[in-house]
Amino acid sequence: MSELCGVETALADVTLVRPKSRGRVSLRSSDPFTAPIIDPQYLSHPDDIKVFREGIQNLHSKPYACQNLWCWLKVTSVLNRRWLESGM
Repeated sequence: MSELCGVETALADVTLVRPKSRGRVSLRSSDPFTAPIIDPQYLSHPDDIKVFREGIQNLHSKPYACQNLWCWLKVTSVLNRRWLESGM
């Protein structure tokens, strides 16, 4: 990623706006100063995984006019493709 130093770049992101996954928050104790137990359960619903995967594939399939954005996508695409290929 050193080739991106000092170069204007852009960020493209995939976000689930209406996730079906539901997490849990529960009390650890009756003491109000004790941190709660938080279990976000990210991507625990199969539909969320499907939509997220489609978003990443859509991001990689678009021809971008911005060369800097394309450079960023090439750097991050290895990680995203490994995740897609893992079948999570």
